[in-house]
Amino acid sequence: MATSGNALLDSANNLLLNNELGANEVLVRSLADFPTPVATVITLAASKIYVIQGIIDIGSNSIVLASTNSIVGTSRLNDRLLASTLTGTMITGTSQNTVMFNVSLSCPLGTLFSINGGNLLLNNIAFVAVKDVGTFNAVTSLALRNCASSSQFTNSGFVFTGVCTNIDIVDGIYVATGTVTIFNLNSATFSSVIIMRNRFTASTGQ
Repeated sequence: MATSGNALLDSANNLLLNNELGANEVLVRSLADFPTPVATVITLAASKIYVIQGIIDIGSNSIVLASTNSIVGTSRLNDRLLASTLTGTMITGTSQNTVMFNVSLSCPLGTLFSINGGNLLLNNIAFVAVKDVGTFNAVTSLALRNCASSSQFTNSGFVFTGVCTNIDIVDGIYVATGTVTIFNLNSATFSSVIIMRNRFTASTGQ
């Protein structure tokens, strides 16, 4: 059993909640536990860890990442961040350092990410009903560890643009429906790309 702040990790690195959360941890059981949306935009507070419990539907709202945010769950099978009616971009970040761990992400009608610069770690993430994964422009680091999609990318996958530094794609399962490019390197350039122990399946795409 390892510790992470006031949380515990079991032997399988699943997050276990204590009775009390730390000052920088926010337990999210409904949309109301996030900062109040302003014109349908939820701007996260800096240096906060948002602990997702259950299926949290933000509807047509979107999320803007602040400095050093984490979005975590206890199990990606049970904890999901969903934007059920959003047709725009669900999560936007500019030059931020962000960790997402042990949670499912779902945006069936829109785009999941728009990330410009910064560092993003996606660890043990399940992509469930995602139309477009989104664009990663000039990122310093994007790490995908033990992530999975099961026929859930319906329009487009990860699109890279600009001058990117480090991209790590390790131990993942990526399955797309229809004619979908799961990873589109586009015109991007990279200093380092590591791709290991993944499975990629697209019915008529690549």
